[in-house]
Amino acid sequence: MKNERITIGIALIIIFMIFVPRATVLVLLFSAALSVQELWQLRRQPRSWMMPLPTSIVYLLIALSGWAFVGNLWHFSDHPEIINAFKMAGIMGAGLVVLVHPPRRDILALPAFGKGLQYGIAIGAIGIGFAAAYAYFTGQALWGSYLDDPLTPLNNSAVLLSLFLWPALFCATNGSNKRAMFLVFAVIGVLAILSSLASLCAALIGLLVVFACRRIKRRTSIAIAGVISAMVVLAPYGIKMSGASILEQPAVFADANLSVPKLFRPRLAIWAFATEKIFMKPWLGWGFDSSRDIPKEDHRLSPNMEIMPLHPHNMSLQMRLELGMPGVGLLAALIFLSLYWLTVFTDDQRYRGFALAPAFGWLFIANVSFGMWQTWWIATAFLLVVAMRQIFFNHTQQQHESYLST
Repeated sequence: MKNERITIGIALIIIFMIFVPRATVLVLLFSAALSVQELWQLRRQPRSWMMPLPTSIVYLLIALSGWAFVGNLWHFSDHPEIINAFKMAGIMGAGLVVLVHPPRRDILALPAFGKGLQYGIAIGAIGIGFAAAYAYFTGQALWGSYLDDPLTPLNNSAVLLSLFLWPALFCATNGSNKRAMFLVFAVIGVLAILSSLASLCAALIGLLVVFACRRIKRRTSIAIAGVISAMVVLAPYGIKMSGASILEQPAVFADANLSVPKLFRPRLAIWAFATEKIFMKPWLGWGFDSSRDIPKEDHRLSPNMEIMPLHPHNMSLQMRLELGMPGVGLLAALIFLSLYWLTVFTDDQRYRGFALAPAFGWLFIANVSFGMWQTWWIATAFLLVVAMRQIFFNHTQQQHESYLST
């Protein structure tokens, strides 16, 4: 009975997040409250019970939050984003509390946790598939609307399906291969009919990472982490050298004969504009969360289209634009150390692949879709780490119990 309750509970949480993506914040805060309570009860026990989180990552997260607050000092408008800085810091703090809490050691929960993840992803994929079918046949969205595209309200749900596929798939591959194949085809099939190309690409990148980690050595993975971190710092220079700035001109942007596909033009125009503004204030940036306030009326792509609505839709560019070289340096260091940690924490290539798959997927989406300071997006990253850590711990415990029984 206890196993069934755990399975149903985890499945409902996953389904809830998929259908209401911004609920990831509530899930993280609730998890943090439970963690604080249990950590208080365990305060008199030896520290050996704690699953160690590298202190360097903790310090970098704290430094990044602190620098965001400092960035309000040179916010160019009269309305610094202090409230948003507090929200972001609160989510960071809740995430660190959850990560400091040790994985659940209740043996009864080991198979139930994995089943809950699998059922949640499967039901979530089926539900989003029905919502997409309804949008296709009726031309209307089941909930909300955006830019007259009935599929767009499902984009955030697609992101969560793409990322939480990996902990569910890891659990499925420990059991029935048929269940694993169903999860892969169900999720990727649903992503293929939605309008979120980023989510589909993230899922395919994850598949590539899982298979690549069976072939490449650990040193190669570390080198790739270094390359990705360098790309974060060098992103503005890459955009500048690409010649994307021509898309800032409305006539060029609308040119039907331009070789750049129309699907990619809005993002390239946004990134070109952000790069132009970066080099206007290259060292300290424009201030925390200032992207939405940067003057852009003289750069409209059309009367009804801003060149950069709200933010650059690129984590690397947004960090450099708003918090300058110190901010992007902290971000690059955090990314490198996180990928390094996920690479060296085990000698098992399968574990390494499934740990890196959602990390690479999250980083890809963060650099083509969302604003860096969106609280639900930050919460998603922490919940992914918690889920992957729990299933790795569960699987290790199961192997240990099996060994002792023999």
